Amino acid sequence: MKLVTIKKGVSKNWKSPQKKRLKNILSLIRPDLKRIKADHLCTEENAHQILMLSGEISKIHLKLSSYYETCPILEKFRTANHWYLLHLVNLGSVTGRKVYKETLVKENLLSKSSAKTIYKMIDDMVAEGLFIEMPEYTDENGTQNGYKNIRPSEELAAAYLRANIKSLIDNLTFLKEHTKISIKFNLEDQ
Repeated sequence: MKLVTIKKGVSKNWKSPQKKRLKNILSLIRPDLKRIKADHLCTEENAHQILMLSGEISKIHLKLSSYYETCPILEKFRTANHWYLLHLVNLGSVTGRKVYKETLVKENLLSKSSAKTIYKMIDDMVAEGLFIEMPEYTDENGTQNGYKNIRPSEELAAAYLRANIKSLIDNLTFLKEHTKISIKFNLEDQ
C-alpha cells in the first residue's frame, strides 16, 4: 500500500458531507484525545494531524501484526481466538493462577467458540510444543486435583514478551511525538 503524506489544509476543499463527517469524528474522539492531552487537535484546521495520528496508530498495529506473522512461533496465533488464548495462558502463567482447559473454555473472550473447538486449539498448541502441560496442581495438603496447568513454552513466552515490548515502545514513541505527555526514554538500545 502506497502511503500518502497528509498536508495541512487537507480539509479546505472538502465538500459539506466530508466536513460534517470530520466534525462528527472530532466530536466523538475529543474525550479520548483529552485523555492523552491532544484534544487541542480537534479542529478542522488540524484535520491533517488527526488523520496522521490515526494512520500512525494503524502502522503500530500493523507492525505488531506483521511481527506475529513473520515470527515462526507466534504465527500460529493469528486468529482472534488464538490471540485471546495466548493472552489468557500467558496471564495465568505469570500470575501463578491455575490455567486448565476446563477453565479456559469458560472465558468470556472465548465464549463465541464451542468448548470442543477450544479444547482442540489447546491440544494442537500442546502437540506443537507451543503450550506445555505443567504437573498437576498440588494444594497445601499435598492433594492433586487431576488437572494439568497450561503454560506457554519458554520460546513462546520469550517471543510473546519480545513482540509486545516492541509494540509498547512504538506506543510510547507515538505518545511522546504526538501528545503533550512528557516521556523520557531511559533505554540503552531501542
